[in-house]
Amino acid sequence: MLKIAGGEHRGRKLKSVPGETTRPTSAMVREALFNIVGPRRPERVLDAFSGTGAIALEALSRGAGHAVVIDKSARAAAVIAENAAALGAGDRIAIVRDDVLRALARMVTEPGFDLIFADPPYAFERWGDLMESLARVARPEAVVAIEHAADRPLPESFALASIRDYRYGGTALSLFSPRSVPDRDPPRG
Repeated sequence: MLKIAGGEHRGRKLKSVPGETTRPTSAMVREALFNIVGPRRPERVLDAFSGTGAIALEALSRGAGHAVVIDKSARAAAVIAENAAALGAGDRIAIVRDDVLRALARMVTEPGFDLIFADPPYAFERWGDLMESLARVARPEAVVAIEHAADRPLPESFALASIRDYRYGGTALSLFSPRSVPDRDPPRG
């Protein structure tokens, strides 16, 4: 059973996406993420490959101002909308139904996100593209958290600096911060 672990809506149940294609982030990993982030309350949260939207909804429950969720599944988008409505958070969450990399390419960098969480399928291969895209939409002080299989370490990234890795059984949570890059998109001409 999927539940909100903390904040205003602690203990409230969330619907899951039917079928076996969605792998919800465990309560242990969600709780660990928010313990790591600590008392900082992110204003803007991005939940990529969001599935049920549990990370974004957890952040809203804990005081975040606004969340954006991205998932290409129509079923996932419908479940996220239902979960947000049940918590009275529908006006504080934007649901983007699209491929994550395509959606991130269309996002503008301002105002950016304070907390970014990505939980791609374990078979995901486009790590460099993902990490570069996440860095482009992150505020300079943002925390970027990526959930992945513990036996598949993430590659080095020019765009994101590794902070620390945590392991929870077969799941790993890798934390990053955006690197200071003076001009990520130099003028063309």
